[in-house]
Amino acid sequence: MKISFEQFNWEKSDTATSDWNADLNKASLVNQMPTISIVYEDEWLLVVDKPAGLAVQSDRAGHEHLISHLAKYRPGQSLFLVHRLDLPVSGLVVLAKTATVQTHLTKQMATKTFIKVYRAIVWGDIAPNCGVITDYIKHDEQTNHSQIVTSTHHTAKIATLQYEKIAHSIYRDHPISLLAIRLETGRHHQIRVQLSHKGWPIVGDRKYALNNGNTGRDQGIKWPALQAWTIRFNHPYLNQIMSFSVNVPQMPPWNQFDLSHMCCNLINQV
Repeated sequence: MKISFEQFNWEKSDTATSDWNADLNKASLVNQMPTISIVYEDEWLLVVDKPAGLAVQSDRAGHEHLISHLAKYRPGQSLFLVHRLDLPVSGLVVLAKTATVQTHLTKQMATKTFIKVYRAIVWGDIAPNCGVITDYIKHDEQTNHSQIVTSTHHTAKIATLQYEKIAHSIYRDHPISLLAIRLETGRHHQIRVQLSHKGWPIVGDRKYALNNGNTGRDQGIKWPALQAWTIRFNHPYLNQIMSFSVNVPQMPPWNQFDLSHMCCNLINQV
């Protein structure tokens, strides 16, 4: 696994940079592997850009995971996961270096002051251009699959998200839309399930596109076009608002869009 720096909203300390640069020399021996980009680091927390296909922590399937890879290049450093990100989804992940920091940040998530905005590419030129989607979701732990159910189902949990269409284009002779998505709740596979149920399955998401007849159009796309795009939270010790964003992946179908001049109201609300 290659680990590299990317410069975003915050400069990294000289100590952090020199430490990680030493690790880069070792990590670069495996250049064919996807890259974990270090977005920000201080003595309390770490923000990384996780590649699609990498689990954030150990799972029943025994996949290699983000924390184990980071531990190889920072021996003895404790890392505590603040929030999850599905294996096939790329984007920002925050890790705490102490249990106290983890508790502070998870409390912000509970009070909805820890803000996450995703972007996704879905099949179809969707309408209306913005809105709120509310459903009830149940999660089957045996199959690791979620589905929309009625509110009266005994395991149903309410799921709400806001979405905004940023742009639309054509991909493989079919219309596609680029969406910004802000989660109000954090259910299992929530974005993927709700968009598919709405009739807007995410491009490349064969797991939840089966009922929409889109599997042929998804051929050759390895991962769902879904990215944890922007994160904002209050630093537990610096008492500063920390805001981070990542660049769009440079691969199909993402490269169908020129994002250089596109505005997103959901981001502006963050």
